[in-house]
Amino acid sequence: MAILTHPPEIPINVASIVDAHIDRLAVIDKELHGKTPDHSNLKSLRQVIAGSEFIARNLETTKYLLRDIKASVAPRQPGEITKTIGNLSEDTSTLMSELRQIRKIEITRLGWRDLMGLAPLNEVMLTLSELADASIDAALSCAHQKIREQYGEPIGEVSSEPVQLSVIGLGKLGGRELNMSSDVDLLFSFRESGYTDGSKSISNHEFFVKVGQHLIDLLQRPTDQGIVFRVDMRLRPNGNSGPLALSFDALDHYYLTHGRDWERYALIKARPVGGDMGAGQELIENIRPFIYRKYLDFGAIDAIRRMKSLIEQEQSKKSLTRNLKLGRGGIREIEFVVQSHQLIFGGRDKRLQTPSFYQALQLLPEAQTLSQDTCHQLKQAYEFLRSIEHRLQILDDQQTHSLPTEDVSRARIAFSSGFGSPEALELELVTVTENVHSVFQSVFNEATDGGSEKPDSGFEDLWRSAVTEQAEPEQIAQLGFQEPLQIKSLLEGIPRSRFYQAFSREGRERLDTLMPKILQQCLASEYPDTALTRSIFLIQS
Repeated sequence: MAILTHPPEIPINVASIVDAHIDRLAVIDKELHGKTPDHSNLKSLRQVIAGSEFIARNLETTKYLLRDIKASVAPRQPGEITKTIGNLSEDTSTLMSELRQIRKIEITRLGWRDLMGLAPLNEVMLTLSELADASIDAALSCAHQKIREQYGEPIGEVSSEPVQLSVIGLGKLGGRELNMSSDVDLLFSFRESGYTDGSKSISNHEFFVKVGQHLIDLLQRPTDQGIVFRVDMRLRPNGNSGPLALSFDALDHYYLTHGRDWERYALIKARPVGGDMGAGQELIENIRPFIYRKYLDFGAIDAIRRMKSLIEQEQSKKSLTRNLKLGRGGIREIEFVVQSHQLIFGGRDKRLQTPSFYQALQLLPEAQTLSQDTCHQLKQAYEFLRSIEHRLQILDDQQTHSLPTEDVSRARIAFSSGFGSPEALELELVTVTENVHSVFQSVFNEATDGGSEKPDSGFEDLWRSAVTEQAEPEQIAQLGFQEPLQIKSLLEGIPRSRFYQAFSREGRERLDTLMPKILQQCLASEYPDTALTRSIFLIQS
């Protein structure tokens, strides 16, 4: 995996583009400073421009930006961006302009560091996430003030105290894993219902819907300076058809009565990012029992298998072979492996209840749910794919995850990734994604197309025998297991376990349906005994 170890020469079909930008910057530099420009950083500048048309445009249109970057391209310190944005105006039009200008400057600086190989992946993701957090909080403060001027302060009907909105980040924002051109997935909620205290009183729900609408507009309305962040609210209860903001009680009621398994999966990433942070954390603690179950229900296993099947169906229907996120062996498969294990095991091991991909990946071997070697493979692949994804997006500030097909763009991406040709990069991507897909399949002990087929009768017979503690070692060996006595003990231990005894009739029936499939799928793997041992450990967790 290259990623700028020793960058090759700028490709011929890219060099003319770079030269044109260098010439324009030289003219601008001379106009600003009245002297011949300093070419001491010319090699670095050419390398960055080769990798990003977006950065080249920003350097040409933003006074003194190139000078400032040449003077210092050191990483931002934690909290530095937050402090800068916290001092901005609360006037709507002024804030919109200032936030867009700051985004342009910060992504140019960060993109420069990334393209020069100075910024590790974690720095890029954390810096972008801090930029988003601070921008959201500033936009919320401005929006709250604007709506309060019209309707008064929202007051809690029980506490009689002012109420604030809590903004919850989901997805990559929740995990502090934003990329160069991410949406921000948000959820709006408030602690108490009630009414505002102004002369034109409205309900707290109406107030915070208006605040949310204004916040979204501040961040994503296109201007001549672009946007700050695109806002995606589809992960809220009932998606686009649901209320934009809900009280804590309404959210609790929804998840208790209507919450679906995919929402449990999405909420793993929940993190307060703006507004009343303390109340936001309280909300997350309140819904943890919905996300993480102390004892594994088989609905969760079924849901994970359905989600896995949907991923594979989507890959088979769409032309996703060049998509680093959604394609076979892409970023989504890596995240699915990790988050599925969090969902399954997080109820018993609270260390896994983290929105951070990196933290979860580090903890899974300690929790004995994935091997150290598997997690190392996933980490390397994730960092490689995310780094290439950043180069795709910084090229022209586009939200894309697919390798380009046009020759010049292919050459620029390959160059900025440290490869001598597009073909070399694409060959490496095939190797990486095939390895990921192999892990994706093996971790769940399931053949790609075998999940819904009825298992052979021999597996049903074995499970029925195990339930009555009458499984025969010869029967187990004939099916293909290497250690029949050990497998007999494992299988017959399930009906004697406390977790099995606590099952309802429906739960036992679901297990009776599931176990023959698990047996068949484990025998289809390279190491059937190990696969079954892990599967039974998963079921009993």
